[in-house]
Amino acid sequence: MDIIKQHTSSQYRVKLIRVLALLMLFMLCIYFSASAQGSQSDIFSDKVILPAQRTTVYKALNQLTDSIGYLFAYDSRLVDSDKKIRLQAQTVSLKQALYQILGDTSYVFKVFDNHILIHAKKRADQAELKQKTDDQMVSVLSGRVLDSQTRNPIPYVTVGISQLALGTITNQEGFFQLKIPTDSVVSISLMHLGYKSREVPVSLLAAESVDIFLEMESISIQEVIIRNIDPKQLVREAFAQIPSNYSTEPVYFTAFYREGVVKNGKYQNYSEAIFKIFKSSYTKQFQTDQVKMLKSRKTQNLEPADTVSIKLKGGVNSSLSLDLAKHKPYYCEDDYLEYYNFLRKDIVTLGSRMAYAIAFNLKENINEPLLEGVLYIDIENLAILGADFQINPQNIDRITDEYVYK
Repeated sequence: MDIIKQHTSSQYRVKLIRVLALLMLFMLCIYFSASAQGSQSDIFSDKVILPAQRTTVYKALNQLTDSIGYLFAYDSRLVDSDKKIRLQAQTVSLKQALYQILGDTSYVFKVFDNHILIHAKKRADQAELKQKTDDQMVSVLSGRVLDSQTRNPIPYVTVGISQLALGTITNQEGFFQLKIPTDSVVSISLMHLGYKSREVPVSLLAAESVDIFLEMESISIQEVIIRNIDPKQLVREAFAQIPSNYSTEPVYFTAFYREGVVKNGKYQNYSEAIFKIFKSSYTKQFQTDQVKMLKSRKTQNLEPADTVSIKLKGGVNSSLSLDLAKHKPYYCEDDYLEYYNFLRKDIVTLGSRMAYAIAFNLKENINEPLLEGVLYIDIENLAILGADFQINPQNIDRITDEYVYK
């Protein structure tokens, strides 16, 4: 009987120890959760130093970023970043510093990872209501991308999520909008030629449309071997390397397409689409590429006063024909090379690759409506990474019939 009692008591003690252990683990979880939440809210109580100076809201916020390590996000339609301010030398809390810089105590601040979102009280309430009433399956992210130095909009910035094959690009004013599955990812990527890539929290963009600043990509001189190259010969070599730089097998991938006609700064026609593209081998010049449309949209903004409507040549087929590796452009043919001046313009980064930027333009005595622009050639393997070109504006009136379809 004593043995049975002792065994029962031992079991009771083991169960009690387990319960106490679970209770302690639960209390630790609460403690660390509260600490994490507290650390975000306490940042606004941290002391910062405001130097005496005359500056702008934009520069003052950047100085705070350097001292506290948090990036500020806001909509420039809400916050006048060009506003000139005068600050007194003092040590105050971060919240008081922000109130003094912004000149208004009605702003609300919220932390998202290493970003601090600035928005008005009314807008904040609307954002919270939107989060509660929005479709549970889809989140709509929006914003505008700007150059961090000039603060000019950056068009054609790639905005997306590679693991989900979702993405878009910014328009001429730097704006973008992207729909993603709710709770699918924590951040999106922004990439553009010559700029540092940047990751932005989804929670920040879901709360409110904000301005996102990209920094120019600087290249360490120790990483680049400057060679005395002949730009024209470099272009020849790049096209000669196509068989070794590009796939001999067909490729199947997803692509984003955008096309528009602008008149007086306004879009008259605007089309966007997402495609699945079957890209045939670069060794089979005459094999047809194929396109499957997944989703598209089109808008028109033609006023009654526009009595003459012009349809320009374009479309998906025209875009596919711009594949420089598969369809060598005529300005790189030997017969046309002598019409052009070739110049090594710069060394830039494209994604993670460094490239020569080779500019080409028509010689003075050439009056043909030919192209001019920039070719981007990989420094290491001479692969053609991209191009930016247009018809020579001085001779564009001589090629009207070729581009006006109807």
